Amino acid sequence: MKDWLIQAIPESFYDNLVIDTYHGLVEHLCRKAGVAFRPGATVGNGDFWKDLAPERLMQARELLGPEAKFDAVIVDEGQDFHDLWWTSLDSVFRNPKAKGCYYVFFDPNQNLYVESPAIPSELGAPFELPMNCRNTVRIAEHCAGLVNQQNKVRDGAPLGDIPEFIRSRNMRDAFQQVGKKVREWCMPNIGGLKLHQVAVLAPGNSERDWPADFQTVPVTKDFDAWRKDKGVLMASWARFKGLEADAIAIVEMHASESGQERANRYVARSRAKHLLTVIEVET
Repeated sequence: MKDWLIQAIPESFYDNLVIDTYHGLVEHLCRKAGVAFRPGATVGNGDFWKDLAPERLMQARELLGPEAKFDAVIVDEGQDFHDLWWTSLDSVFRNPKAKGCYYVFFDPNQNLYVESPAIPSELGAPFELPMNCRNTVRIAEHCAGLVNQQNKVRDGAPLGDIPEFIRSRNMRDAFQQVGKKVREWCMPNIGGLKLHQVAVLAPGNSERDWPADFQTVPVTKDFDAWRKDKGVLMASWARFKGLEADAIAIVEMHASESGQERANRYVARSRAKHLLTVIEVET
């Protein structure tokens, strides 16, 4: 999503904006301040990213002057932020007690990483956006059902096709099924979709099984190449979080009905704007 935002912003704004992930911002400012960023050999990576990185950020801000701080901060995917991350963000404002602009966008239903997400209380009650403006009616109904939410779509939203579900014996068979669907979507006289309109999402730990192409349809893992219509995108659910495509095929492992698994499915499936196919791998 960071790369997509950078591509979407006119170059004339580059001097006034910093677009980065939370940890990317931490690393950038630590380098400017001469603060060691990477975890030591005895520190677990999980502990570093969650607890020590925000401490590094606050150390860096103590050493940097106001020219390296910000008047406005906009946070997306706020449900993924830990408590210490919010605390550390106070240090990036030129005046933490009089923040000129501070916006947080979040969706509790997309919480994948934080056990009990919390938003800074200083922001007050959230302004809710209950209307689904991305998906067709049928995809929106399906996604709302995953998280037990009432479905609300904008007036005039297209009904769309019913999401398609296919069972597969194994990962190899799953990608064969994906290939059939992708070729159907992209064939000029059938689906007629452009390559940049189609994405395939699969578990990150299955990358060794990802095909180099779907026969006549090229595949790319590079988001910039995808945007330039050089191939259908292959990506993990996590890397595609916050983005969208007109047609999405998702490879899923058969999983439990835990709250975390429902959140995972909601995040992945709600990326599809018009066409959704889910291939569930039995083993």
